[in-house]
Amino acid sequence: MLKRITVRGSIAGTRRDLAGAIASAAEGKVRATTTTGPLSCVNDVLERLEAGRVINA
Repeated sequence: MLKRITVRGSIAGTRRDLAGAIASAAEGKVRATTTTGPLSCVNDVLERLEAGRVINA
């Protein structure tokens, strides 16, 4: 299985910062925890994000 990710830009930092962040991810130093749910729950998720109630595992 091929897994390809394309980064088109960054709203924060320089190109060098972005290259460093991508290098850290490629080295396995970045871990993302995700949860999926129905689109009907999007407003609840945004409210929890705004209130700082999203748990980082």
